[in-house]
Amino acid sequence: MTTRVNEIPSGGRSGRSTWARGVALVALCTLATGCGFFGSGNETMGVVWDTPADRKAEWRGTGAWLAGDTLVRSRFDAVTGFDAATGERSWEHVPPGRSSACHSTADTARSVLVLVRDGDGASSPAKDKSCTTVVAIDMQDGHELWQARLSEPDPPRLQDSSVSAGGGVAVLLQQDQLRAVDVRTGKPRWKAALPKDCVPGRTAAAEHQIAAVLA
Repeated sequence: MTTRVNEIPSGGRSGRSTWARGVALVALCTLATGCGFFGSGNETMGVVWDTPADRKAEWRGTGAWLAGDTLVRSRFDAVTGFDAATGERSWEHVPPGRSSACHSTADTARSVLVLVRDGDGASSPAKDKSCTTVVAIDMQDGHELWQARLSEPDPPRLQDSSVSAGGGVAVLLQQDQLRAVDVRTGKPRWKAALPKDCVPGRTAAAEHQIAAVLA
C-alpha cells in the first residue's frame, strides 16, 4: 500500500492510463433570490474543474463521494482525494503490487472509504484473484485505518459488493456470518449468522438498520 500526500504528479502508477473524467459544478446565485434555481435568471452553473477522460478504465471498484471539503474518487488501480473547490489532488492510495480494487463503498458521515481488493502477485498467474482483503481509508488524508479478511463461502458470493458501510459500521462477510465492525477502528460491534445454505449478495448499511440480500 502506498499513500502519497500533496504535489502528486498527474499520472497514476506506471502502465496505467489517466484518471477517469470527473466534473465539479457550482451554482452561483444572489442572496436576494435565496439561491433558488428557479429565480429571476441571475443564477448560472458551470464547470469549476475536471480531470482527463479515460474510457478504457475497468469498471470494478469505481465510485465518487464527497466527505467534507474532499472529493474522493475510487478506481480499480487507486483511490484519490481532491480538494472539492479547486480539484487539486491532496492524496493517493495505491493498492500494493498488482492487486486491484473489486468494490468500494463509503461512510461519508465518518469520512471513511472501505475498499475490497484482490490479492497481490508478482505475475498474473500467481495473483490471488479472490476479493477477500478489506481496507478502510481515511477520506481526509488517505491513510489506512485498518484491514480485515473476508471468508470465501461455499458456494461463492453472488457479487463482490457484499461489503457495505454506513451508520458508523462496516458490514463484512466472515465465516458464514455478517460481522459489523467500527468503521474507523475496525473493532467488532456485532455479528449475525446466515441462514443455512444461503448465499449472501449485496448488503446496505444505514444509521439504524442493515439490509442483506440472500439467495
